[in-house]
Amino acid sequence: MVTTNLGPALIQHLRGRLGEPGLDFAEPPARVGGGFDTRMFAFRLEAAPLAYAGPLILRLLGPHDNPARALRE
Repeated sequence: MVTTNLGPALIQHLRGRLGEPGLDFAEPPARVGGGFDTRMFAFRLEAAPLAYAGPLILRLLGPHDNPARALRE
């Protein structure tokens, strides 16, 4: 299942963070199962820097979670 609301915000963030204004999805974010209390999405980037060239996973904590939790995980 593709999450259309997530894709535009994620690619905009990655373009700015990686300094790659032409960055785009090779495979857009698709929900994957397995998260106990998080939502997980698999995606791939096209023409990305080497560290981001493979399959990627985005894990979203819930709004009730402390953001510092992500640093521990």
